[in-house]
Amino acid sequence: MSSPSAIMGVHENAPATQTRPGAWPNGGKSVDTKQDIPLGLCQCGCGRKTTISPFNDRKWGAVKGEPRRFVQGHRHVPSERERLWARVDQRKADECWLWTGAKTAHGYGYFRFDGRLRHSHLLVAEEVYGSRPEEMETRHLCGVKLCCNPAHLAWGTRSDNERDKIRHGRSNRGSRQGQAKLVDEQVRAIRRGRVAGETNESLAREFGVSGQTVCDIIKRRTWAWLDD
Repeated sequence: MSSPSAIMGVHENAPATQTRPGAWPNGGKSVDTKQDIPLGLCQCGCGRKTTISPFNDRKWGAVKGEPRRFVQGHRHVPSERERLWARVDQRKADECWLWTGAKTAHGYGYFRFDGRLRHSHLLVAEEVYGSRPEEMETRHLCGVKLCCNPAHLAWGTRSDNERDKIRHGRSNRGSRQGQAKLVDEQVRAIRRGRVAGETNESLAREFGVSGQTVCDIIKRRTWAWLDD
């Protein structure tokens, strides 16, 4: 993994240049065959004849009785790093680079790396910025779960991530929470009413909630994130 660096005008964790990380010929897509090479010749383009396969081999695309596709040792086997980046749709530097591989039920990309299933955006962040700092998470500054553009990723705390979700409208806090009895504006009204001198009991009757609910709102034990 490469070490982190800084860039002005993006964010503190962004790469020092806008060159695409993991860049290699063909944009990271490993090309192991050439369309114009006839069957029977090594598909790497060396011109050597291949042998006849004595058995079927699905892994290597061999068919019993037909010429092999490659001379032994000539086939390029993509590394894990190459396979990771091959699944990232790399676009312009300021656009989202969407993950095209497997996705979790929650809409995040994932990839088997070093024997473990891990989130694709986390792998990209570690590739560009180095190992994840302790007690840090990967933030999506753009709010797009599948984005793997390093310029849209940053390390942050759980609180940073929650604020990002609220800013992007993806948080289930407040009225978005299925069991919520109040909406944002009602909570603000309760706080304004208490400042104006109304009692917790009268506010509870007005909004159809318990006195404890009003007390928690006033003391910011609940709805603490909501600005007045």
